[in-house]
Amino acid sequence: MLPITSADSALVRKQLQPAALVQAHSAPMALQFADSSFPEAFRNGAFAAFRGSWNRSTATGYKVVYLDFDSPTDTTANYVSDFFTGFLTDAASGSYWGRPVGLAADTKGNLYVGSDAVTHFITLISPAVATDVDDEKKDFPAPLTFSLRQNYPNPFNPETVIRFALPVSGHVKIDVFDLTGKQVALLIDNPVPAGEHSVRFNGDNFVSGIYFYRIRAAGFTSTKKMLLVK
Repeated sequence: MLPITSADSALVRKQLQPAALVQAHSAPMALQFADSSFPEAFRNGAFAAFRGSWNRSTATGYKVVYLDFDSPTDTTANYVSDFFTGFLTDAASGSYWGRPVGLAADTKGNLYVGSDAVTHFITLISPAVATDVDDEKKDFPAPLTFSLRQNYPNPFNPETVIRFALPVSGHVKIDVFDLTGKQVALLIDNPVPAGEHSVRFNGDNFVSGIYFYRIRAAGFTSTKKMLLVK
């Protein structure tokens, strides 16, 4: 290597600091800046869609990240954090079910994410709607004893895992419904011991669309939404 001279150092000092540092081969494809319609935590930032690598020994990308800035006029990100992940299912083998490639936003704080490979879809990500504390707890006994976790991945194709936790043992029933309210699957209907649990739902025999899964246990009821995309 050539010796580093004062002239070399001067050239280094003249370089502009990058707006953000990301893993090589992430393949950023789209950039969407947020505005005042987004939740306060995201108003000064931007979202980037990483389509993902194709020839890297350990796959990377396959996600949407958020770049945080101090103000709308700032040009250097404070940090880059994962925002929408789960498309890459095995980095070692490079297996994935979707590749984020397009981003768009509307005036209501919604972010649209599109995938152009394996699974073709557009996902709408909406801000959380604040609810009254009393309304939030009206279906739950006091104290809260059961917890229905979000399924993963979501969207899924064809299989997803639903997680739930029980601080005390009890009879648990988890079933799945379509948009018409028709029960399409019964996943659990038996006593379950206390602790962390998970159950798999396979959508091979179901059409693409929105489904709901519900847990009922000792007076506790909770329902969540999941998206099957084929």
